[in-house]
This record gives sequence, C-alpha cells and structure tokens, in this order.
Amino acid sequence: MNINLKFWQYSSIKQGLISFTMVFAIFALIHILASPAYCWVFQDMKDMKKELSETKEDISNLKKELQEIKKLLKTSPMPPRRPPTPKVSEASIDDDPMLGDSNAPLTLIEFSEFQCPYCARFHNQVFPQIKKEYIDTGKLRYVFRDFPLSMHKTAQKAAEAAQCAGEQGKYWEMHELLFKKPKGLAIDKIKEYAEELHLDTDRFNACLDNDKYTEEVKKDMKDGQQAGVRGTPSFVLGKTTKDGNIKGPFIRGAKPYEAFKAEIDKLLGVGSKQ
Repeated sequence: MNINLKFWQYSSIKQGLISFTMVFAIFALIHILASPAYCWVFQDMKDMKKELSETKEDISNLKKELQEIKKLLKTSPMPPRRPPTPKVSEASIDDDPMLGDSNAPLTLIEFSEFQCPYCARFHNQVFPQIKKEYIDTGKLRYVFRDFPLSMHKTAQKAAEAAQCAGEQGKYWEMHELLFKKPKGLAIDKIKEYAEELHLDTDRFNACLDNDKYTEEVKKDMKDGQQAGVRGTPSFVLGKTTKDGNIKGPFIRGAKPYEAFKAEIDKLLGVGSKQ
C-alpha cells in the first residue's frame, strides 16, 4: 500500500507541474502577442504582404507590355539591312585635293574626316610610308575626299576649313594641322590655325562663316555613300583613268601599311611573272 500511495502522490505532483507549466505558457503567449514588439513584427508582415501584392501587379503589367511589344514586332516591317561592304568599288576623284603625279599608274581615293581617331591613326602611322614608297616615286596618285560623320560634331566645319585654306594654297598645311589636333576643332581654334599658317584671316574667316564649301563636302559624302562608304577611313584603289573614275579594290578601315602595299603591288604587277 505504501508503494501505491507514493506512486499516486508522485503522479499527482507530476500532473500539477504539467498543468502549471501549460498555464504559464498560455500567459506568456498572451503577453508576447500583446507586446509592442510583436505588433511591429505583425505590422511588418502586413507591409510585406502589401509590397508583395504590388510587385505581383507590376509583374503582371510588365507581362502585358511585353505581349504588346511582341505584337508590334510581328506586325511592323523589319528595318532594311545595311548593304555589305563591297570588295570592288568605283569612285570619282571629282575636283578634290590631290598629291602625286597626275599621270601615276594608280590612284588611291580616301574618304575620311579630321575628327575620326582611326583616320588620324592612318594619317600618322600608315600614310607617311605610302607617300614615301609610292606617291613620291610617281607610282601612286592620292586624292582626299571628305566624309564627316554626323556623330563627330566638329568634323563638317573642319572639312570646310581645309577647303577654305586651299583657296590660299595652304590646303595640305591645314590638313596636317587638323589631323594633329583632332580635339581642337572648334571654329575659334581653327581660326587660330589660319593665323599660324599666315593666311589672310579675313578672307579665311568669311569663307568659313559663310559656309562656302558646305555643299562641296556634302557632295563628297554622297559620292562616298554611292561607292559603299559606311565609315571612315575608306579607300578605293584603282588604275588611273582620264575621266577620273577609279574602279578597283575597296579598302575599309585603317589597315596596316602591309595591307595597302599588297593591294598596290598586285595592281602594279610587282612580283608577277611577265
């Protein structure tokens, strides 16, 4: 009996402890739920649900916009593809500035501009070699035609400035200055270059300010486009003709000297068996 009594007493104490623990836990939970900290968390959860709902709505709107764009792409005509760069082209020398013997067997026409960094690289690194080996030796005539790109805001007036200097016999001198100072092509700077070259500055300034050569430069650009020019520098190399129309290899970009040498020697028949 003593053993049973003790067991009963032990069970009662155990159940009491369990009941007390449960009651304490309930009171603790009520306290937590009522505490400000939980309210903040609860409020954060409400805000998060609201933001999530708004995000879902934004995503839904984006999907609708993408669907509209897809419809437009399906119904709108595709823009015309840019024609490929020609391997052979034809261009006129027009009445543009020229270096070398007019009776040289070959003519190289360059379509270029003064603000283009690749044009400057060709002019400074490659052209001197071409001039020394082919132009100065009477094998090649060189013609410079203007092709100022719209992305280069000062290129158009720089091209006109060189033409204005040409009226006073200083085209190539201005040409050199403009290529040496591609970041200094503002009109006021160009007028300073005219002073450096000892030009009649009143005449030069009037020529530049009155846009005397604007249409001439635009004509060069139109002829270049017809020849397949899409960027600068671009070249047409061919046999010299009486009418000034040159037809032959189209060279795109500031290629190294070796590339020009290979094309020139091929047309001159250098290394071929006679």
